[in-house]
Amino acid sequence: MRIEFEGTIYDYDPADVSIAALIVIKDFTGHGYESWIKSFDDLDPRSLQALWWLMRRQNGVVETIAAVPDVNALALLAAFTKAVDDAPAPDVEADPTDPTAAPVAPPTGATTPTPVVSEASTSSPSPTSAI
Repeated sequence: MRIEFEGTIYDYDPADVSIAALIVIKDFTGHGYESWIKSFDDLDPRSLQALWWLMRRQNGVVETIAAVPDVNALALLAAFTKAVDDAPAPDVEADPTDPTAAPVAPPTGATTPTPVVSEASTSSPSPTSAI
């Protein structure tokens, strides 16, 4: 997604977070990934600083999380929220284990597979079949 903040557009991919970045975020904020994201709504200052750090990091700015310049927290959160709201919905296939999911039709021209019978299964009994 693209976040426009302070006159700059940042490409931000919430799925492109390295283990090293997650460790920095956890050490700095005390939150794992999911609770870190949820903490934005509480305006957790360390969480918003980590977001700002990660946005900059994903756009080539290499700095420690403590060295990230101070910005307006509400403006950062508003820019992030707008980008989330404007992002296209991901293509998600139905969960095949969900009993409420609509059935998925097979692709056009698809046929039901025919079981293959091997020669070994049609020949004489195996030595272990009598046991």
